[in-house]
Amino acid sequence: MFRLIAIVSALLLCLGCASNRRAPMTVLGNYGAVAPVPGDAASSRLAKAELTLADLLVVAAEHPRVQAAHYQLRAAASDARQRLLYPNPVIGLEAEDVPASGLEVDEGGDRLFLTQPLVIGDRLRTARQLGQAETAASAQAAQALLHDLQSRIRKVYVELAYLAVRERQLAAVMEEVEAARRLSEERAEAGAVSSAETQRIQVEHELSSQERESALRRQAAVQGRLKALLGLDRFPHDRLKLVLTEPAPPPTFGSLRAGLLEHHPQLQRQRRAVSVAEAREEHENAKRVPDLDIDVAYGRNHANDEEFAEFGISLPLPVFDRRQGHIEAARNRAAASRSLVSALERELLAELQASLAQLENRRQALQRYNEYIIPEGNASYAQATRRYRAGKASLLDLLDAQRTQARIEQNRLLVLYELNLAWANIENLTGSPVVHLQIQPNGKETP
Repeated sequence: MFRLIAIVSALLLCLGCASNRRAPMTVLGNYGAVAPVPGDAASSRLAKAELTLADLLVVAAEHPRVQAAHYQLRAAASDARQRLLYPNPVIGLEAEDVPASGLEVDEGGDRLFLTQPLVIGDRLRTARQLGQAETAASAQAAQALLHDLQSRIRKVYVELAYLAVRERQLAAVMEEVEAARRLSEERAEAGAVSSAETQRIQVEHELSSQERESALRRQAAVQGRLKALLGLDRFPHDRLKLVLTEPAPPPTFGSLRAGLLEHHPQLQRQRRAVSVAEAREEHENAKRVPDLDIDVAYGRNHANDEEFAEFGISLPLPVFDRRQGHIEAARNRAAASRSLVSALERELLAELQASLAQLENRRQALQRYNEYIIPEGNASYAQATRRYRAGKASLLDLLDAQRTQARIEQNRLLVLYELNLAWANIENLTGSPVVHLQIQPNGKETP
């Protein structure tokens, strides 16, 4: 009997060691888990001669926060694997009635025993389902984090493009003011106008210069925000291609709504939370069935010189603790998660409607600027410039025409900026993930 216990113990230990050596449980490849891009992906993108918005969105996958989410994903997979491990056996030795003095032990008895818990319920199956749900939820959390970074990068990119155009506008205004100043000086030397006109133009030039400096300071601040969102210490801003586009009319609300409900990472993350809560509720129900303990023992009574073998089965009775509280808590958490999904859907759809309305409003405003306001403003400014050069208009008339022209161009640029912001928000709400990587069963990361 002693040999039987030794053999069974050795087999259990070997099985335990073998289970520890096996490859980690793979539940990632089926869930589109997000992982960092290969180590040289960011550097290869940044080495390009011209960087686009798409390049920035890929580089964002190397952000330290995304790396941290990746490790959280691996931790969730490890927790899921740990939950599936079988209970360990217990081996022990008992010695009874050993005298406190002397060397005679013939009056005592020895007992060598082995206890193995046996899972008789559905706990392992529900544990596997819970682990898969938690790992998928962790993967979706990483995707949601990356989506949030990319959404903010889109908006920062649009702001940088707006500031670049705005700075060029102010530089052009300063050149026009400078040209008017030189012409005013020539007219003042000829005695056609007073020197007060030149002083007035100097004031206009100083105001334009201050506004340009303010735009440059804002541009530097936004560039710092972009570096932080990319997780970089340095970034080649001079190679960044900044473009404000005039997008075509967007798809219908119905198709955009379908894209939002299917692709939005925050919504998918909340749905994964529902799956986790439901799997946890099922797991708590399965844990109501206690494990069965099987005991095998070998003993010897030295006083009678007798050997004996024991076999026993013990089962806890779930009379008082039937995990009622855990089951009810899991059921309520699942209900809460389902309610949050419904609330988030309504909020995102309302945001989509607002962005579509803003986009259509700005498109119509931009059309009015392109078809009517800009041509009329250019004609009026050109006429005022010709009249001033011919001496038929005063400096005040010219400055007023310049300010009107500059305000028209600034307002049109602001409309274009708001239009691009609305379109970026629509893309954030309805677009598919820009970077969506998977972890393969062998643990290697591939795009």
